[in-house]
Amino acid sequence: MSRFRLIRLATLLGLAALVLNACSGEELQHRERFYALGTLVEVTIHGQPERTALAAADRVRRRLEDYQQRWHPAGDGELGQINRALAAGETSPAASDELLALLATGRELERLSGGLFTPAIGELIRLWGFEDDGRDAQRPDPQALEAWLSARPSLRDLREEDGRLASDHTGLRLNLGGYAKGYLIGQAVDDLRRQGIERAVVNVGGDLLTLGEPRGRPWRIGIRHPHQEGIIASLEVGADTAVFTSGDYERDFEQDGERYHHILDPRSGHPARGLSAATVVHSDPVRADAASTALMLAGPEDWPAVARRLGVQRIMLVEPDGRIHLTESMQAHLRVEQTPEAGVRSWPDP
Repeated sequence: MSRFRLIRLATLLGLAALVLNACSGEELQHRERFYALGTLVEVTIHGQPERTALAAADRVRRRLEDYQQRWHPAGDGELGQINRALAAGETSPAASDELLALLATGRELERLSGGLFTPAIGELIRLWGFEDDGRDAQRPDPQALEAWLSARPSLRDLREEDGRLASDHTGLRLNLGGYAKGYLIGQAVDDLRRQGIERAVVNVGGDLLTLGEPRGRPWRIGIRHPHQEGIIASLEVGADTAVFTSGDYERDFEQDGERYHHILDPRSGHPARGLSAATVVHSDPVRADAASTALMLAGPEDWPAVARRLGVQRIMLVEPDGRIHLTESMQAHLRVEQTPEAGVRSWPDP
């Protein structure tokens, strides 16, 4: 496939990032696409026969669908049951060890980000109508929004005893969307590795993790332009590397002539302003996922301190006028494909 067609494909598929490597002819390559977690998933597998690749991709699909059922904030799975108990001021049923471990990670990421990232933001997400696919999104009732801001719950308000969760804040509603994707992609790649697959990429809605790398060369990843057709930059990454992007284009709506998007700032209760996209490259997909959200909220001037605390260095930020911010370590492996009139600003690594 030509580079031009690959660039257009990123836009047509709605992916924030796309694997650009073409098949070298030296080994088999299979790409399987399906929908899960409310978005398009692409599993790219190198060096395996079609039957093996198809079976592996199907395992990824089933894993993601299982977690979607278990961890939907309003569903019948364990997270939905926990949220209903918290809203009623009751103690929840016992949570799984897996969920408790993920919440412990979330508590640490919340602390490191200064509260910009928090899984306790679920009620705010629900008020804006972004809990599912955003089709019912609208400005929240002002009184309900003010009530949430007055309480402003965090994971510090969540108590756990023998696996059961409780809180004195009935407005605390858990939503794992800010980092569960990173966790699930990591689990999917680990599963591929256990099946003996050595070279693959799992891409969920443009957030991806590599497994190994194509023979003799890195993976080439295209990063979607947040507001124009095609990709804004191409990036080379090696084995076992996560690339995650938060952008204001993923889910949005217009009301009374004003545009709103789904990345909500817990400080204001409104969508983040100042950046259109934040891309983070890191070895840990959970860290990359949470950091991309936190940096979007930190904005074009305050992000270095947040990045430093979170321990991320390979960063690209895009402002609404198209201006690009690149850290030195990101710039070393990235090529800007659409140079903005507002320019490109280089930063030292945090």
